[in-house]
Formats: sequence, structure tokens, C-alpha cells
Amino acid sequence: QLPMLATAVATWLQPSYLGDVLKRMSRAFEEAQRNAPSILFIDECDAIGSRQDNARDHADYWNTVIARLLELLDGAARTSGVIIVGATNRPEFIDKALMRSGRLEKHVVIPKPDVDALCGILAHHVGSDLASVLETAPQAWTSQGEAEVNR
Repeated sequence: QLPMLATAVATWLQPSYLGDVLKRMSRAFEEAQRNAPSILFIDECDAIGSRQDNARDHADYWNTVIARLLELLDGAARTSGVIIVGATNRPEFIDKALMRSGRLEKHVVIPKPDVDALCGILAHHVGSDLASVLETAPQAWTSQGEAEVNR
């Protein structure tokens, strides 16, 4: 029953100018606070990267972006009614400070789906069109996959 505001790191980074990137990040958190209680869903958190050695090219840019996200997460933790949820396929690329207590502290690992789960996902999305999808599939896949889907 809560509004969910969805954003993605790629959306924040789209303008490329540092000031505009920081404004987009801030706006997402401000909107979540205005709509509290709410959920702010941040997709592809790994795209934010991790802090760089200052000797690397563009390190000041990335370090500033991450520092701002840390500030926003800290502010959200102090705001009643805002839940931050982040998603990634590559958690090893997220700066460790973002994963600490009070920020993105609770981690849920969802394993890749097995064959049964993939069949269920496919059946859910194509619904009653499953038979026609199988009919138009390449013959090599149909002979292997049809038995799996029919399970």
C-alpha cells in the first residue's frame, strides 16, 4: 500500500555533468521523502561504482558521486517512512561504504533461476500464448525445451 518510486543509477548518470547528476540523485530522494511513507527503488546500484584512487582518471568525479549518495542514504536513514531498496547483479562492484549499517545494510541474495523457475517465468509472461510461442520457436529448441515447459 506504499508508493514505490523507481529510479536507476543510469538515469542519474545520463546528463554526465557532475552538477546535473547530483541534482538527479537528490531529486529521487526528495521525491521519496515528499511521498513518505514510500519505497525508493534504485536499480543497478553497481553502476555507481566504488571510490577511486585519486591518481586515476576522473576519480574526483566518481568520488563526489559516491560521497553524495552516502549523504543521501544517511539522510534517508534519519527520515521516518522512507525505505530504500537497491538492486544489482554485481554486488562486488558496489563501494563497501554503501553497504554498511544505516545505508544499504540488509542484503538479500536471489539465486539465478533453475530450469523449473525459468519455465514458470516463461509461462507467466506468455500465458495462453505459450503454445504459439513454442510452435514458432526454432525446431532444435522446441524439441529440448518443450518437455521442460510441459512439466
